[in-house]
Amino acid sequence: MPREKMIHVIEQYYADGRIVDGEHDMTWKDVQAFVGGYVEYVKTTNDFHVLLVNEDGLAFGLSENPNATACVRRDVWMDRGGIRGNAVLARARPC
Repeated sequence: MPREKMIHVIEQYYADGRIVDGEHDMTWKDVQAFVGGYVEYVKTTNDFHVLLVNEDGLAFGLSENPNATACVRRDVWMDRGGIRGNAVLARARPC
């Protein structure tokens, strides 16, 4: 049986402003459940991290997440109104 994909989490950002700090592992399914849908990878200001967000957050009308938005590259996300909904800051895997 194949091993379940694990994501090394740095922080979890809730849309209501809460932050879960502390490194830990989550399964891919747990990340999907936390963001509430299909996951989109977003580049951050730190090349060693990636932000995992709900790819349909804007379409679903999810709340803005200022803590998560602060992590992303401004040239990519500011025209979309920032990150919406819960988000996971994770360690990027080397290519």
